[in-house]
This record gives sequence, structure tokens and C-alpha cells, in this order.
Amino acid sequence: SGNMDKLKIKFDSLASHDITFVGIVQTAKASGMERFPLPYVLTNCHNSLCAVGGTINGDDHVFGLSAAQRYGGIFVPPHIAVIHQYMREMMAGG
Repeated sequence: SGNMDKLKIKFDSLASHDITFVGIVQTAKASGMERFPLPYVLTNCHNSLCAVGGTINGDDHVFGLSAAQRYGGIFVPPHIAVIHQYMREMMAGG
């Protein structure tokens, strides 16, 4: 419309990777969130999987799995897919 006040965007899912999802989930929990309000994919960044054989973020992956189970998210284990691949193949489209 050319008018930012009339812009209408609706998100049907969210995603973040292992470099950022810990902080996002902790902030949401501190804000009182009890469940993810829409599908939230906690996945992996190809850069972190390449570092130190993919083990550098192992504790974050355990946290991500726990958060997905607790708050109703979708956890993508390390070395199964990376964020852009998973979102393109599993979440995009109609």
C-alpha cells in the first residue's frame, strides 16, 4: 500500500538457529510465555555445525530439545538439516 501504518504481515511460523535460540527462549520465558504461540522451529546454523566437528553447541542443542518439548516447538537435531534448508523444505509453501 505504500503506507507503513496499513502494512499487514501475518507470520505462520518462526525459526531460529542454535546460535540465537537460547536467548530467544530465555527472553520469552522471562516475559511469561507458557507455549509458543505458533510453530517455532529450533534448528541449526551451518557455521556452528562446522566448528569443532559440530560439538561446540552441544549444550545449546540439549536446551533447544528441552525447550521444544516444554513449549511446543519443533526441534531439528544437529546434522539433520540447517535453518534455511529445513524452512524451505518443511515449512514453506501452501
